[in-house]
Amino acid sequence: MDLLRWGVAVSHCGDTLIIQPRDASVVNDRITADPKVLVGKPVIRGTRIPVYVILELLAAGNTRDEILQAYPQLTAEDVIAAIEYASLVLRGELVDAR
Repeated sequence: MDLLRWGVAVSHCGDTLIIQPRDASVVNDRITADPKVLVGKPVIRGTRIPVYVILELLAAGNTRDEILQAYPQLTAEDVIAAIEYASLVLRGELVDAR
């Protein structure tokens, strides 16, 4: 997979590949959590599409283009923001998604 086209920074440390989100501000601009929308689950701003749905589609082998075709209200940047959000959460760098 060509990670650079997904909008992440890729570097090497010895034999280890390091993958990091480029800019947390992109996540804040595109991901929101509102208790009135899906009980506060993180969603793509302006939609009711939760971040976890995008991640599950990617995990199932769907490509970014397939996701965008299935959800035309999304942009490529929204898919990238979902991946970046998950990365930040898992690294313990929680993002205030309001």
